[in-house]
Amino acid sequence: MKRKGLLRLGILILVFLSLAFTSPFDTQGQSGDPYVDLVTKYYTDVLGREPEPSGRDWWVGEIQRVISL
Repeated sequence: MKRKGLLRLGILILVFLSLAFTSPFDTQGQSGDPYVDLVTKYYTDVLGREPEPSGRDWWVGEIQRVISL
């Protein structure tokens, strides 16, 4: 249970920091979805590759779920 809570907290912190220091809502015609663009940016910056669709969709869903809490 603690692990899920820490994951949610980490995602929430990551999203808020991203919103504070970058502008994911100012997309440059990429996907048109700021959360997809944000997840794609993290995949390319951290992992050095494009996200696979299932992984991207899972992270986007987690961001949306945590934000809606």
